[in-house]
Amino acid sequence: MQLLFLAMVAISVFIRTRMKIDEVHASQYLGSLFYGLLRLTASGISELALTGSRFGVFYKQSDLLFYPVWAYSISSTILRIPFSFLDAFLWTSLVYYAIGYSPEPESYFQVFPSTFAPFPPPSSDKLTLLIGCCCISNPIFCGNMRSVYITADNIIQWLHSSAIIDAWLDKMGFWMSPMTYAEIGVSVNEFHAPRWQKVSSSKESLGQQVLIKHGLNFNEYLYWISVGTLVGMWVLYNLGFTLGLSYLKRKFYSVPFHARTCKEG
Repeated sequence: MQLLFLAMVAISVFIRTRMKIDEVHASQYLGSLFYGLLRLTASGISELALTGSRFGVFYKQSDLLFYPVWAYSISSTILRIPFSFLDAFLWTSLVYYAIGYSPEPESYFQVFPSTFAPFPPPSSDKLTLLIGCCCISNPIFCGNMRSVYITADNIIQWLHSSAIIDAWLDKMGFWMSPMTYAEIGVSVNEFHAPRWQKVSSSKESLGQQVLIKHGLNFNEYLYWISVGTLVGMWVLYNLGFTLGLSYLKRKFYSVPFHARTCKEG
């Protein structure tokens, strides 16, 4: 229901009949794409409380040698993939033609991997929560840090498009964010479509002018590089989560009595 409600909001704000192929409405197309990515970024927040509540039981079972760490981390990651796939598929199916993106079928099938491929932020949420529970002993604070991250990520994207900060700081913050690669994928896929290739007096296509204006003027081959980078970040975050469960010293959860007895014996 939440997905359907947010999709209806997006469709009612970015009305297809009012969206034209010009530079003014191009920013609205780009804004609607960014809104969809932002919704996917925030989709993992609801799982933080559930993941944090499992740490106590997990550590007790791990200390009793009930199962290895990777059995928990890998299984929880794999089980999330179908839900992420369904979430991205439903969102793309609901808003793509309703908002009026490029009508080519290949554009639809290419925007889908950028929104699914499996999106890193939910995996980074678990790693951040684990570090907060083990090092800060405050899962509530760590959960709130996710909102801070989303806000900072949006600020980074805005600063990059406005070009008002130093180049080295801009590049460092821009290329470290998973949102960057997802945004490159969806924007390159949309604004390199045939309907945006009208050449103006400056010998640049309309789509290229829009991408230059927003600091996203990349070649088409970077679409697949961005998808591959998202997959790599997803693997890296989940590997970090597994290693964190294995080696981080936990302050928030105590060792069970039976485990201490077995170790002393």
